[in-house]
Amino acid sequence: MCTVFVLYRLRHSFRCVLISADFCTFIFLLSTFSSAPNSIANPLLSFQLTIICVHLVAVFLLLLFVDWITDYERKAEARCNVSFKNEERDVQTMQDINTLLIENILPRNVAFKFLSPDRNREELYARDHDNVCVMFASIPNFKDFWSQWDTSRKLECLRLLNEIVCEFDKLLSKPKFSCIEKIKTVASTYIVACGLNECDFECGEHQMTDALKTKKRNSAAFRNASIMIDFALSMAYVLEQLNTDSFQNFHLRIGMSLGPLVAGVIGAQKPQYDIWGNTVNLASRMDTHGEIGKIHMTGDMGRVLIEGGYKLESRGRIKVKGVSHPMETFLLSIGSSRNSAFSQNSL
Repeated sequence: MCTVFVLYRLRHSFRCVLISADFCTFIFLLSTFSSAPNSIANPLLSFQLTIICVHLVAVFLLLLFVDWITDYERKAEARCNVSFKNEERDVQTMQDINTLLIENILPRNVAFKFLSPDRNREELYARDHDNVCVMFASIPNFKDFWSQWDTSRKLECLRLLNEIVCEFDKLLSKPKFSCIEKIKTVASTYIVACGLNECDFECGEHQMTDALKTKKRNSAAFRNASIMIDFALSMAYVLEQLNTDSFQNFHLRIGMSLGPLVAGVIGAQKPQYDIWGNTVNLASRMDTHGEIGKIHMTGDMGRVLIEGGYKLESRGRIKVKGVSHPMETFLLSIGSSRNSAFSQNSL
């Protein structure tokens, strides 16, 4: 065993030298004693020669065996390394897929927090946000379109709705609309929010004066509102193109609101990112109380846009469900020439 251990620890090149030396010695002994038969006649000398030859053959075979074992282990180690790298690549692929899935159901900045190894699993994720623009965009006549077909054609209706929603989702990949987060789709209502990721605007706020803070808040409010208006007009333009291709006559009815809200993730199984607050409720009410082909918005959002140069139509004070007093709202037509130019430029 000690001999095997010593031979095993030797380098491959040195073992080859020993094999060669052993083989040469064995051949030399055979040739020497074969040429001297008188010497071999001595029984003791013959026995010693046999022992030496057996030892040489044993060492030769042992060296070959150790070399074979070493080569086998080297190949096995290489196979293990390849297998380990393949498994490591598979694990990385699964991690990338999990990250992609998480980022598909959660905003990127929220997904980053959930994927962090230091995150407390029991901690509730919830954040307050100001100057967020929320939009509810519905297709009111899709319900009639759905009801007029029998059960066998419902799949075609769903496929058409999926195509519409997917085209809306593609708009979110545009750099201009990267700050807009899709919240969810409820039936034929598409819900998004702009202003949930305000990292750039929050930097250095503690060093600002009150006047600069007010100006910054007004700037953020107008930015979020104007981006959402452009996104809504782009949605209308995309829907118009889909109507042409599918020979349909769908129309958008859009409601918007601007203000503070709370965003967070609820649920352990299938976690859901959602938004809550009066701003969200008002955006939904603006949709249900709105007009087809127009963007219906709250008074606060309308005044922000008017100060920024938008021309809006005042609807006066209307009674809104959930609001104790009539509130002033504004309308923006989707089909005006100026708005159409906005939507095409956004695309």
